[in-house]
Amino acid sequence: MSLSMSRKRKICLLRIHQQCDQIINDVIKQLSMIKKLFYTFSTISNPYKVLGINKGASPQEIKQAYYKLAQLYHPDKNAAKDAAKMFTQVNNAYEILSDESKRRMYDTCGVQEDNSDEQDFEDELRGNANSYQQKARRKQSKGKYYSKFHQAEYETIFSEFDQFFQQKHGKKKAYYAKKKGDDIKLDLNLSFKDSVFGGKHKLSYNRQKTCDTCKGSRCAPGKTAQKCFSCGGSGWLFYVDGGSSMEVKCNNCDGWGKVVRDPCHTCEGSGIVEKEFDIEIELPKGIQNGTIIRQSRYGHASQYQGEPGDLLIEVEVEEDNTLRRDGNNIISELELSVSEMVLGCKKQIQTIWGALEISIPGAQQPRTKLQIPQYGIQYGQSQWKKGDHIVILNLEIPQQVNERTKQLYYELLKQL
Repeated sequence: MSLSMSRKRKICLLRIHQQCDQIINDVIKQLSMIKKLFYTFSTISNPYKVLGINKGASPQEIKQAYYKLAQLYHPDKNAAKDAAKMFTQVNNAYEILSDESKRRMYDTCGVQEDNSDEQDFEDELRGNANSYQQKARRKQSKGKYYSKFHQAEYETIFSEFDQFFQQKHGKKKAYYAKKKGDDIKLDLNLSFKDSVFGGKHKLSYNRQKTCDTCKGSRCAPGKTAQKCFSCGGSGWLFYVDGGSSMEVKCNNCDGWGKVVRDPCHTCEGSGIVEKEFDIEIELPKGIQNGTIIRQSRYGHASQYQGEPGDLLIEVEVEEDNTLRRDGNNIISELELSVSEMVLGCKKQIQTIWGALEISIPGAQQPRTKLQIPQYGIQYGQSQWKKGDHIVILNLEIPQQVNERTKQLYYELLKQL
């Protein structure tokens, strides 16, 4: 009986916890929606003044005023310079006032710059030549709008809301804040000789660079990116589900924390353009196969106004037909006949420093190693310290032997 009650209690608590999580998610969504509406209210003129109606107008009066002005300022019917702008403002005003919930919210906490803004719009509707004053006043106010709540600056209304988001996200920087540009990886094929002696080498490659027009801001000249409404500028979205929380990249701003309304035409709003670059690199002497050379800041430019990435060059050394490397030593193999192995001889070999004649003592065994000092690869920048050249002696067995040669070998065996 007690076990059954305990289980029921746990199930009840679990359901309550899940309901609380759902309520939190709903509140976050509602606050986000309210924030978006506040931003919308802050960027439009008084919708009642735009439509030329009073605050107590009925839905039918709102619709009639909208249709009248929409026909008057429709770009297809009105060739005036500001017709398109007027048409947009009329549409925005109707969107707010035709929706009961949006209209109620605007009536309660609508945002306006000052009363002169309303007069400016009326001047524009009348074709007043002094309508430029509206733009001048907005420029002078530096884009700051004011709420009807105690005349507080609109920009601070949601500061606590943003802090709540940041605390929930556990991040104070955007998902991609100042993210470094991507690295570029290239392969550099070198001959065996070039790997030994190093030197300068030129490379050409395609690289993304910061757009010269927008300087990486992604915006058209004179425009700036705006804070993302969805994530509050954090680049993160926070979800609660079943007692666990999860952070995901904001898909509205792609984790940048900002959105671009007026993209740059040169880079199409990416902030970067692709261009071919030439670079000359200095290879050290004795560079080995698989070595990666890093050229800092020669990679792709960042789309998020961070530092450029790096250029990573991986060296691939081609094999030589006769020489191979072991550290700073060079190894080659030399074929000798039986008589040369027994009696000794002089042979010319090829080293990395050119041809060299060597003396081979008699009575050598197959796979004997002869060491020639200071004919290998230099150590670093030292001109005097080098590795060795090692010659491995191989016995060359003739494929065909005549009768006379066989007879001589038999006589030799009898004397050994």
